[in-house]
This record gives sequence, C-alpha cells and structure tokens, in this order.
Amino acid sequence: MDSFVREKLQEWGLMEWASAFEENYIDEESFLLLDGQTMKELIQPLGPRMKAIRNISELVSSDMDVRNILRSKQGGEDIEEEMNDGLLSHKMRIKAVRILVSHLIEEFGDRPRSHVKEALARSIVQEFPGLKGGVGNGYEAWYTPSIEKHAATGYLEERLRNVRKRSQERNPQAVKRNRTETPEAAEPPAVSLEDEDLEPAAADALTQWLRHNKEPLSLVKEYHQKTLRARLLWIRDNPKERVFEKYPRLLDTPGLMTMDFSSVQPGCGDHLFLMWTPQIARKVLQFSGRQKDWFRHLGIAEDSSKLSDNEVCNVGVQCLPCVLPLGAKKINGRNHRAPIAQALTSFVDVQPIGINIPHYLETMRETFKAPREEAIQPLILVVGDRASPEQSFVIIDGEAVPQQSFMHAVDYCFKAFYVFNIEYPWQCSTSWQFLQCVVYGIGVSGAKLSSVAHSLEAYLKVRRPISAQK
Repeated sequence: MDSFVREKLQEWGLMEWASAFEENYIDEESFLLLDGQTMKELIQPLGPRMKAIRNISELVSSDMDVRNILRSKQGGEDIEEEMNDGLLSHKMRIKAVRILVSHLIEEFGDRPRSHVKEALARSIVQEFPGLKGGVGNGYEAWYTPSIEKHAATGYLEERLRNVRKRSQERNPQAVKRNRTETPEAAEPPAVSLEDEDLEPAAADALTQWLRHNKEPLSLVKEYHQKTLRARLLWIRDNPKERVFEKYPRLLDTPGLMTMDFSSVQPGCGDHLFLMWTPQIARKVLQFSGRQKDWFRHLGIAEDSSKLSDNEVCNVGVQCLPCVLPLGAKKINGRNHRAPIAQALTSFVDVQPIGINIPHYLETMRETFKAPREEAIQPLILVVGDRASPEQSFVIIDGEAVPQQSFMHAVDYCFKAFYVFNIEYPWQCSTSWQFLQCVVYGIGVSGAKLSSVAHSLEAYLKVRRPISAQK
C-alpha cells in the first residue's frame, strides 16, 4: 500500500477502509484526485466518507500557495498588490485568473475535479480576505459548484471552459462534450400564501367596493389587505389582463404595493433605503470604474466625487447594467446577449424634460399588448438628468406611476415584479437579481449570481438587517 495514503488514513482514523484503497491501487497522486463520487466506491458510510472528502480538500488547499503561484509569473506582484486591496481591476483579474488556471492545468489537467477548483477558490479568499464575499462560502466569485440544473460557474470555471473550447477548436477530432445551456432570465420566487377565511363572494364584493372608492383610506387599506390572496391568485391566473383596471387602488393609493409585497416577502420591504447608502453607492462606482467605462455609457462625468449623496445613490443603481454581465436569451436556438444600450433602457429609460407622457405610453402600446411575463415591464422612467431627475415614474401595465424620487421608483419597480408575478426583463435581469439577493436578501441560499456580481458583493461588504439574512 502507498505509504502516503496509509499515513493519511491513519492520521484521519480511517484505516478500517485501507484495504479498499489498496485494492484500487490508490497512490498519492490519485488520492489527491478523489472526490465525492469516487469516494463512494471506497468508503460507503456517509459520516467517514464526508470527513475524508473534507480532509482531502483541505490537504489540496494547503498545497496551493496563491501568492507564490502569482509571484512565479511576470506581473504577479502587481496583481498581488491589487488583491491585497480587495479591488481587482478588470485587466488584473483576467491576468490573475490566467495564471491560476494555468497552474491548475499544469498540476491537474484541464478538467480538474470540483474539490480541486473549490480548494483553489477557498485559498484565494483565505489569502486575500478583502475578496471574500458575504454570500455562501465567500469564494463563489471564483468557483461555484454545479447545483441541480445550473452548471458550475466562477472565474476559474469560465477560464477552464474557454481553454478546453480553444483546445477542441485546434483539435477537431477531440471528443465533443455536452454543453450546458445558459439559464433563462431569472424569475422571482413564486408567491406562497396561506389560506384565509374570506369566501370568494365576500372577496369579490370587497374588490368591487375598492374599484369605486378611494376613501376613507383606513377602510381602503383594510379591504385591500383582506383581498390579498384573491388578488394575487387573480394576477397569477390572468397574465394577459391589465391589473390596474381591476385593482385601480394599486395605481393611485400610495403604500398598497409595499403592503402586498411585505405580505409575500415579509421583513425586507425597507431594505433598499436602509442599505443603499451613499457609502455603498460610492463603492459600487469605485468597483465599476476598475471594470468598465460606466460613465461613458451613462453620459456622466468620470469624477463622481462632485456628485451629491442623492445623486451618487441614483447613479450607483444605474451603473449596474454597465458592470454586471448583460442579460442573455435563447433566440432561434442560440444564446443572444442584449446590447448594453438595450440593457440600460430596459432598466432605466431617460427622457428629456417636456416629454409628453401620454404619447410616450402610446408608443409602447405594442409592448403592453403582450402578456405581462413577456413585456419589457416594469421599467423606470426618469425625466431630465440621470443623476438628478426632475421626475421619476414606474412604467407598468400601460401606466406611468409617479414616484417621489428615483430611489422610490427603484423600490416600487422591484416590488412590482413580485406583486404582478412578472419575470425580470431578460435584458437587465442580472441587475435586478443583484438587488434581489444582495440588497433585499431574497433567495440568497439558492442564488446563482454571476462571478462579477459575487466580486461586487464581496467588495461592498454589505451587511443586511437581521431579518434579511435568510
């Protein structure tokens, strides 16, 4: 039996299964390549097997000196300096990933086991704590294992795929691997409602009263809350109908959209205003400036230090489509990515002062003829300057709903996705997903954020209120 394998099994108290390792000719090299699937053949009981997998992963991690790997290549010290700061520029990140993946391929081939990639990702954030995120294990930007239908992602995995693809192109006779399709635009989690005592006939009667009465406000809110379940079920079952025609108080009574949202997603209704501070927004702009020329796409001066606190909060949200991956959708069997201009306008549409709102809505009627889940809605409309708009609206259900500020428009628009049971528009889905997971704290455990989104989250070091940390 290999002496290294025997030593480790003794150290970990696993000698009971030593014969299985010997019978399968497991030596030091193959020992370090074992993963959860292959370990099943060697150690059947779940408890000892999980301990062995963890110990091998930690053993592999201990052999990965990320700093030395970087320093071994030209320009590695410059990369190391930025990683120490916790903010990697787009250019330096590409260099870092190339160096680290090159090391992986040299040591483990171009298809390293998942625990090897996970070990390297863990080593990166352990060595450079500024790069560690607050979601999941903290290294998801670098490597996220596959989960059910979702393929593995992360900077390391994406680079490995590109290397294999180019290798296959140079060698057409190589065996083609099955490719995992890109997931469709993210859909907000399904609404879950508990049964209520209100009979259908009573719900219909209250709904009719609400259609014809705006006052007294206390009674409007009471009846609106009582008809919540019936209303959300109707919205779900009638995707081609205009919601505001049946429930006009959602359109003209402030606070009712938030009331419905808080009923289906309790505890996070005020998180945007609690968490999207000027300090956080400025860090978003700092991160974005190291990745792409966001200011050029937004038509804003590069020097954001002159922006007021309100302006920097507004611009921080609007630069998300510039720095996060563009939305993708399958069209005629091929993945199609939205142009950045389309991603921006489907998120926030900027129009000049003096715009005729009824005419603007009329030009969008074709969009609103489609079912709600297919139309590019809701979206935010700002009139005037992007950083400091004169007016802000949410365009939804063929209406322009006025808001008291741009940030209120963002909050109303986000909540409308849940209340109206609408998927995010695919062109800007990654931006809404980021706000969903990182700001509102919804669906964090099952989130499948992009690598860049994980990196941004790690840089922001956002700490959600306790109620959001689910």
